[in-house]
Amino acid sequence: MKKRTLSSIFLWGTLLGSVYYFQKSAIVTWIVLISLFSQIELSKMLQAAGLNTWSAFDTWMAVVFPVTLWFIPLTAQALGSAYLTFLMIICLSAIVKTKNAVSLISSLFSFWYIPFNLHFLILFARTVHTNFSTSTLFWIVAVTKMTDIGGLVIGSTMGKHHLALNISPQKTWEGVVGGILLACIAGLLIPYCFPNFTSLSCFQKITFSCILAMGAVVSDLIESLLKRQSQQKDSGGLIPGIGGVLDLVDSLLLNAPIGYFLIKYCSI
Repeated sequence: MKKRTLSSIFLWGTLLGSVYYFQKSAIVTWIVLISLFSQIELSKMLQAAGLNTWSAFDTWMAVVFPVTLWFIPLTAQALGSAYLTFLMIICLSAIVKTKNAVSLISSLFSFWYIPFNLHFLILFARTVHTNFSTSTLFWIVAVTKMTDIGGLVIGSTMGKHHLALNISPQKTWEGVVGGILLACIAGLLIPYCFPNFTSLSCFQKITFSCILAMGAVVSDLIESLLKRQSQQKDSGGLIPGIGGVLDLVDSLLLNAPIGYFLIKYCSI
């Protein structure tokens, strides 16, 4: 727990400091690095699970896709064209190179799970001067991580009823409730630290926090299933006390698109 706490403090300090000084450039750099290392770890897990993955290609896509989304025009036509182009590249590459349906399915899942989901954070960074802002992005990340912290603390001290015993034996319903409660508290209090925070009513803050908390739980269970299938305790060992990069950001992978659509289409 001590290593986990120190690693969390160091990572949060480095993240906030770099974003404060370098702003959007730091955000996109972090997203690309997270996408890269998460994909490397995911490829190793899929290979350990017996899937014939094309790891070099998947890693290349994990970097090129978010970088591309950073530079192209932010219009529906440009985004749609980018999505279709990368989808065709994946399909054609798997057909021509590997001639293996398992590799095709693995590459499609890898693309959706990491770079595609994370690219919604790129969209946040691209629109920081509109109704989105870096404070809103921080709010989504903080609410998500508070869910993890609440689930860990409450689950380890009060947890009795297993949530998904065959997938993640340590997760409990008590931990889920604790994570949701802490996420709601954070969702209500964090906006007071940012005067330019996106306008949300108290009802929306609580509702969105609950949705993000549930998204974090489901996203975390997806990685737990992958680790169980590949018989690995952690996705990697890069971060002391936490594990791999994917272990750090797993709960954010579904919440990146969920948070984007909540703020863009469901806020005031």
